[in-house]
Amino acid sequence: MKDSNQLHSVCLDTYPPAVYMNDVSHAIVDFVHNYNKMKGSNKLAYTFDAGPNACLFMEEEHLSEVITLIKRMFPPLSDDNFVQGLPLKNEHIDADNLPLPCSGPHEPGLLKYIILTKLGDGPIVITEPGVHLLDDKG
Repeated sequence: MKDSNQLHSVCLDTYPPAVYMNDVSHAIVDFVHNYNKMKGSNKLAYTFDAGPNACLFMEEEHLSEVITLIKRMFPPLSDDNFVQGLPLKNEHIDADNLPLPCSGPHEPGLLKYIILTKLGDGPIVITEPGVHLLDDKG
């Protein structure tokens, strides 16, 4: 999270400033830090690429709670296809009794959708020609 913050600070310090994060990005950062404060340790992390879209990282045991809180803090216009990608386990979380980590909710529709995925097995060496993007010329 510190590296992500530093990258965006450097972008803002250039001339002209390169502004990638928006108000929703900053609200997500606030959500993550307050969630971790509520839990007493870092259970949720974020990073941003060169854009406003957050990539959130958490252990699977926190996934249902985090998705439930995100839906409460950043309500979708429709629940249809709000969570895309891998199927979400249908665990019942009593959303009404779950404390919000920060002030909210925000206006509906600020988040268009969530892509649920997971980390892979890590880098692998590919030696077969035609399987990767590089050829003999680079």
